[in-house]
Amino acid sequence: MKKMFKSLTVVLMCVLIALSSVTMASAALERVTGLKVTALSSNSAVVSWKSVPNAEAYQLQVNINDTGWKDLNGGSIKGTAFTVTGLSVGSNYKFQVRAYRTVNGLFGSSKEYSSKYSTVASYTVTLPKVTGFKATTSSMTSAKLSWTKVAGAAGYNIQKKVDGSWKTVKNTTSTSYTVTGLKANSTYSFRVRAYVTVSGEKKYGAASSTLKYTAGVGKVANLKITSSDLDSADVSWSKISGITGYQIYKYDYSKKSKGWYKVKTVSSASTVKYTYGKLVVGTKYGFKVRGYYKKSGKTIRIKKR
Repeated sequence: MKKMFKSLTVVLMCVLIALSSVTMASAALERVTGLKVTALSSNSAVVSWKSVPNAEAYQLQVNINDTGWKDLNGGSIKGTAFTVTGLSVGSNYKFQVRAYRTVNGLFGSSKEYSSKYSTVASYTVTLPKVTGFKATTSSMTSAKLSWTKVAGAAGYNIQKKVDGSWKTVKNTTSTSYTVTGLKANSTYSFRVRAYVTVSGEKKYGAASSTLKYTAGVGKVANLKITSSDLDSADVSWSKISGITGYQIYKYDYSKKSKGWYKVKTVSSASTVKYTYGKLVVGTKYGFKVRGYYKKSGKTIRIKKR
């Protein structure tokens, strides 16, 4: 009888020792700190954290747009960093991680985790800033805005500043848009930003740099100088709608008192060509063209080209 009690005592002591070992191992594993997300590209990022002493591996989880937590890489990651791919622009990703190690207990091996997950790190995949934003004159009261295409964008949001606040002018899938209804000699501020639509909501990237545009003061474009005769020059340019006409200026490099001189006023906005004669063979000449329009009886000249 004494032998039987002695054997039971030994068994109970072994169980207590084993359970004590499991408890001590679990308590020794610290909470993960330093969790952060670093972008690699528009659809990938590196999730990293600080090492935990005595950790065997880590369980990294992701929560996409608050749809619930899911394990990454089968719930086991060796090391303190993991590259996440296949990210969607406009979506929000939350990450959390905890350390674990395998312990051997009375009933076999099991995983012992940190008592808590790390602090959550949130990351939203955003579209890049719109670049190449510019304006060209379409008419005295309109301007064509254009910009460089943004990869992954579903569309673009064009805004105009009104009374100190940005107001939407147009949403478009194109990389250009003509703004109309502008007032001549008035200055406007525009910007554009790319967007994607996630669950019916637009997610915007960074806006372009602000573009200031003064209506009715755009330059004449596509100026060309050709010669059909030795003593004449054909000056041509692109039409600007909504103006009265054009003024042609000549520069004679052979004269001591160099300067630009107006040689012709074209009183029709549809006329986009003028031939200047009486040139001296072997002499260098320059030509510029500027549009103009009438306002309150005055001639308003557009910048030279």
